[in-house]
Amino acid sequence: MTVLLADSELEAKALIDTGSEIDIISASYALKLGIPRQAACLPRPTLADNSSAYCYGAYLVKLRLSDSTGRVRECERLFYALDRRDPLILGLPFTHDEKVQLDCEEKAFR
Repeated sequence: MTVLLADSELEAKALIDTGSEIDIISASYALKLGIPRQAACLPRPTLADNSSAYCYGAYLVKLRLSDSTGRVRECERLFYALDRRDPLILGLPFTHDEKVQLDCEEKAFR
């Protein structure tokens, strides 16, 4: 999925991962955007292979995204910065808070 970063009007690729317990931003992407770090308790994430990841900080990111039906929504999410290739990973907190419904058969979301 492609999302628009509301403050900068930049597009970014985002992965929806319902197995992720946090919303993740690539640490290098957060630095590239120049967004300020937020004061927050930082998690100690465990990856799928049971290895630990270092969290570089928390960042508040405004997103504008459109679902599979074309409905546009804006939200502000707290992302945790990790060493990842994907710029953004929208985890379980995103799908829960934004009441996202996934249709795996149609590869769509609402």
